[in-house]
Amino acid sequence: MISIIIPVYQAKQNIEQILGDIFAQTYQDYEVLLIDDGSTDGSAKLCGEYGRQNPKVRAIMKEHSGVSETRNAGIAAARGEYIAFVDSDDRIEPDYLERLAQGIGDRELVIASFDRRFYKDGKLVKTVECQMFDAAVEVSRGLDGYFSALYTSTLIGVVYCKLFRRELIEKGRIAFRGDICLGEDFLFNFEYLRECRTISCIPYRGYHYICGNGASLTQKNDMQKLQYGKVLFEESLRFCEEMHFGTEASAGVCNLYLRTCFLNMEILYRMKERIPRKEKREFIRKVLDDEDTRLAIKRCRPDTREFQIYRRILRLGSPAIAGMFTWARLAYKKLIGRA
Repeated sequence: MISIIIPVYQAKQNIEQILGDIFAQTYQDYEVLLIDDGSTDGSAKLCGEYGRQNPKVRAIMKEHSGVSETRNAGIAAARGEYIAFVDSDDRIEPDYLERLAQGIGDRELVIASFDRRFYKDGKLVKTVECQMFDAAVEVSRGLDGYFSALYTSTLIGVVYCKLFRRELIEKGRIAFRGDICLGEDFLFNFEYLRECRTISCIPYRGYHYICGNGASLTQKNDMQKLQYGKVLFEESLRFCEEMHFGTEASAGVCNLYLRTCFLNMEILYRMKERIPRKEKREFIRKVLDDEDTRLAIKRCRPDTREFQIYRRILRLGSPAIAGMFTWARLAYKKLIGRA
């Protein structure tokens, strides 16, 4: 049986839709765990109703503590041999569970693909597909060659589109970290991979990650978020060293970290609220002067012409030049309709 863990927080408008996707699955040996994280919009009541009406659904209510602790509560309550994580505002195809179940066989982890679907005013405006390969991987011997691709595509950075063995999670006492709110999925997957011996990678794209109406435009960009990114970067390099991966794997970690640095700078210019120029420069200076940024610049391997330019800008260490480049790049993206 597959235990499907769905964290719920202020998600009343989405619960019916995702449960409809689950009830329509071709694979029916599952249980649904709706873990309400202290919602105040009526989500808890709706979860309770589904729990009473459908024997496959269990509703668990808890005080608000964030998605990590909510998922941990789901793991503790799970009864299935396997665990799958689904977010309440996403969508899955009717054969999603069946394909994951077929993929795992005697292996200890299935990694499938997914796509990101961007909506504006309720209409789908763009779909970005995450590419995946077909492979059976021995963690101790073969993961090194695939790690960079899995990491930079963020397939290792999410817990959906995967099937985990509950026994392995319990054996390794693996849990989501509640002290960070960025990159916690990466860290959970690292802990699981430390316990895991075999992986099945399947080029199946049955999970759809739904991106709302430009939430990043109002996203707060602060030093705490930057600190979470540093934690992820350092833990990722430590994982590569523990697993005795080669330089390609660590280069992939550095590439993603530097792209994230540029994304954080770009958000400064995309946010709806006006930010003083001095404050922007100060944020960019802290990014450029950070020792992790300097390390990533040294160890990265630019894989595109655009990324080569990123690295050169960062190497200069000038907040003024980095700020002007970020503004110009965003203006160009808007001009050609990519922003």
